[in-house]
Amino acid sequence: MHSDPAKARRARPVTKEWLERAALHYLGRYSATRSRLVEVLIRKVRRRHEDDAPPSTEEAGWVEAVADRCVELGYVDDAAYARARAATLLRKGKPGRAIAADLRHRGIGEEGVAGALETIDTDEGASLDRRAAAALARRRRFGAFGTGKEQSDDRRRKELGAMMRGGFSYSLATEILDMDEDALRELL
Repeated sequence: MHSDPAKARRARPVTKEWLERAALHYLGRYSATRSRLVEVLIRKVRRRHEDDAPPSTEEAGWVEAVADRCVELGYVDDAAYARARAATLLRKGKPGRAIAADLRHRGIGEEGVAGALETIDTDEGASLDRRAAAALARRRRFGAFGTGKEQSDDRRRKELGAMMRGGFSYSLATEILDMDEDALRELL
């Protein structure tokens, strides 16, 4: 028996059943992609090993099998995750390129990224980036969504800079900042 409780906990064996329970516990708390679930399970296996060793071939096979089973049962749905994440980022005012990059970073394939962007780009009258820029303006109270006072040149320059740092072109940022509130609300 180990005198250190952390080492005693780490020394417990890794089994497929334990991995299944760990996966269900994680998915009960968080929405995740298949690749994220694999990442989390591998990290849990490493923590179980005394020396943080990578998983054995058998353990890696179990991790893949558990992830596949979660996909099969519908606990993990990369397409649904991508659609929900893309919609969230659009509401936050992220442009299409930033949304695509975030989804790729989270393990969504190119087809899933394209599908998610198609799903949120439903308004034929306004591009995805125009809608995102309008959402950012509303969220940050830029342009017509501002305080209602006459806008100073310094404030406009700061708002323009913030929109450009947010990933929007100069022309789109100036267009959004020059629009009146009703026109902006139509984009949202």
